[in-house]
Amino acid sequence: MSIPGALAFSIYVDWFNAHGKSTRLASIGPIILICLNLPPSERLKPDNVYVLGIIPGQKEPTSLQLNYLLMPLVKELKELWQGYHFSPTSTGPLGSFIHVAILTAIADVVARHKLTGFISHSGNYFCNFCTIHKAQIEEIGPQFHYTRSYQNHKSTIVK
Repeated sequence: MSIPGALAFSIYVDWFNAHGKSTRLASIGPIILICLNLPPSERLKPDNVYVLGIIPGQKEPTSLQLNYLLMPLVKELKELWQGYHFSPTSTGPLGSFIHVAILTAIADVVARHKLTGFISHSGNYFCNFCTIHKAQIEEIGPQFHYTRSYQNHKSTIVK
């Protein structure tokens, strides 16, 4: 990001069985933020990884439940994207101004779809990039479907 004072993050979400390969099921999932402004060799060191929360449960949450859990983060990120001014200090007499954004999602396919508002690969509009319907799967070419836009994706989520 070329905005002065910009902080870029990746969000990591995944679920796993807390009992390992046992037949008992207890799915838990961390929500982790990773600062992309740090050098790659520093990003994943324990002191630099922020565990936002751990989602407990017998099974992983639905998309709606995950959205509910992420609402406070989304609200905070919207405010931080607009900009936040830190008070002056001895090292920064004018204070500093930051903007924060999540640039990437790190997850398996199921978690990524839940996190980003897409349906599974078995849904009617399965493609993350275009609006092709599963009934048109055999039809290849731009004349059969349109590239997804932010507005299109957002309106589909609301429905």
